[in-house]
Amino acid sequence: MAAGAKRSKRKDSRLKKWAIQIFKFGLVAVLLLILARKGFLDLERTAHSLSRLEFMGPAFLLLTIAAVLGIVRWKWLLGSQGIEMGFGRIFQLAMVGNFFNIALPGAVSGDFVKAIYIAREVPGSRAKAFGSILFDRLVGLSALVFLSAGMTLADRSEIAGTGLFPAVRLFILVPALIFLISYGYLFFITEKRDPVLKILVATEDRWERFGSVTRIYQGLREYHHHRGVVLLSVASSILIHALVAGANTFFLKALGVSVTAVMAIWIIVPIGLLFTAIPLGPAGVGTGHMAFSWLFQFLGTDRGADCFSLFALFQILFGLLGGLVYLQFRSGGVFEEAVE
Repeated sequence: MAAGAKRSKRKDSRLKKWAIQIFKFGLVAVLLLILARKGFLDLERTAHSLSRLEFMGPAFLLLTIAAVLGIVRWKWLLGSQGIEMGFGRIFQLAMVGNFFNIALPGAVSGDFVKAIYIAREVPGSRAKAFGSILFDRLVGLSALVFLSAGMTLADRSEIAGTGLFPAVRLFILVPALIFLISYGYLFFITEKRDPVLKILVATEDRWERFGSVTRIYQGLREYHHHRGVVLLSVASSILIHALVAGANTFFLKALGVSVTAVMAIWIIVPIGLLFTAIPLGPAGVGTGHMAFSWLFQFLGTDRGADCFSLFALFQILFGLLGGLVYLQFRSGGVFEEAVE
């Protein structure tokens, strides 16, 4: 009876996951259809831009450099957790994670798969691996906010005089302040004085299963002792996002759009990428299209969605390249473990 109930529960869980995925992809399809009908999405124009190698080449090069820098950043954060692995191996794991994020968004997290691999190679390190991955995401997110916030304060172009710009500035400056406070909390509040850790430990005493959350948070706390690595990671992340914004400048040129307020791109692209964190379609498809379509109108162009299509294309191609790397790992059964 127990085994039958367990199988039934597992089947229900899988059906629920499939239902969520169908809903997500349906919503993405609706968003893209709306953009196409309003003329904000032009597949023919986007396809033609791919032939303009004088712009697409530099754009893809900048995005490749940004992706490699992101892997280097994760290596630094892993090392701070005491997980020492060669760059080649970390590069492979990152590529496999990219593949899962593209192939099965929201179903089997690429981050989860990476943590499983690390735990297999370095026994007892799963919580630390999750901590490094979570902190890597937070560093990347905070860098997006810091880059955009800094540019909103420095920008003196014509978009600064638009009616909605004060709202955009407030939208990005508030989370920038929150992130600054969070880093201050991490750097200056010791483990013994950390009220959040005390609450987690007390909760773990009542619910033993909550212990994994406590261990992940303790993994994050490790970066209290590695402030130099944290600051270097944030700085490299700002550079990464600046490269991504630069790539989008080339994408606009490939689409035949001339942009005079170049600095404004370093405001708009990071904000647009924040919306891609909403896990609907692979590589932020749908949400990214909508965000870029609206934000790029500050630049006087309605080709924001097309620009994001080119960016998403790179992300998908890079993820599929990770699929080739995954073929080397498949026999290990990690995919099956992640699904279960």
